[in-house]
Amino acid sequence: MNKPKEKRENLIKLFLVTAKDIKTVLIKLADRYQVMQTLGTLQQKDQKRIASETLEIYAPIAHRLGMGELKGQLEDLAFKYLYPEEYQRLENEVAKIYEMHKNYIKKLEPILRKLLKKEKVVPLEINARAKHFYSLYQKLLHHQMNFDDS
Repeated sequence: MNKPKEKRENLIKLFLVTAKDIKTVLIKLADRYQVMQTLGTLQQKDQKRIASETLEIYAPIAHRLGMGELKGQLEDLAFKYLYPEEYQRLENEVAKIYEMHKNYIKKLEPILRKLLKKEKVVPLEINARAKHFYSLYQKLLHHQMNFDDS
């Protein structure tokens, strides 16, 4: 295991162990989320420092606590400040294909309901979710930034 990753893991463990009450951790996560939403008001060096800390410490803590949506939001907010060019490019690409995917899901839902009904399965609801930007970026890096593979 490399040193920066070890250090990050140890910090997360220390943070979770020293919090005597889960409410303390939840308050810190909520506070960090609020800070990330207003990060644009700070100087660029502070934005990068706080965003990096959020990506390395707070998002993994949210993940460990089973708060996947918060993790994704913290990562996306940090991503915007740490990699602004990549974020903007990804945002533009997603905007191009969003409507096409939305229409596809709309067409797919009745077909899926019909198949489920045939199998005597009654869904309470059918949902689709968009991948968070940072997660999509990580996946695209794995595929050498090829949008067609995502």
